[in-house]
Amino acid sequence: MIFDRLENLPAYTALAPEVMPKIVEFLGKCGAGEIAEGRHELDGDKLFVNVMSYSTKPFNPELLEYHRKYVDVQLLLAGSETLYYEPAGTAVCTPYNEENDCGFNQVPASALPLKLEVGNFVLLLPEEGHLPGVGDGSGVVKAVVKISTDLLS
Repeated sequence: MIFDRLENLPAYTALAPEVMPKIVEFLGKCGAGEIAEGRHELDGDKLFVNVMSYSTKPFNPELLEYHRKYVDVQLLLAGSETLYYEPAGTAVCTPYNEENDCGFNQVPASALPLKLEVGNFVLLLPEEGHLPGVGDGSGVVKAVVKISTDLLS
């Protein structure tokens, strides 16, 4: 997991040198408010961005999600939320679904709460558990980049 600011994202180019410049350019446009909600394909199913708005929700101890096929880069564009992070899997609530690339575990007491505010991003590797969107019901806008593990160096 990497937690940083959008302006520092280019420093992580070595993680995915073929795609990181595309991600930096796209998220820069998102940060400037130039991108509409919805799915934006940068390289088909291998690299795409979902821009979404939603209301934060109360903490749910059974919704620590994890993925296996994709790395997530989540950038908050408006509002604020808490994202809970846990590096290792815990008790499985919902088995992994390969079609959706998602499974859910229980949130352990050791989960780290991260306060996401405008301009913050979090990069989550496969199998790293995360529970985004926790808050008091206020609205947020977020861009979530999905990077296929096939593209990682």
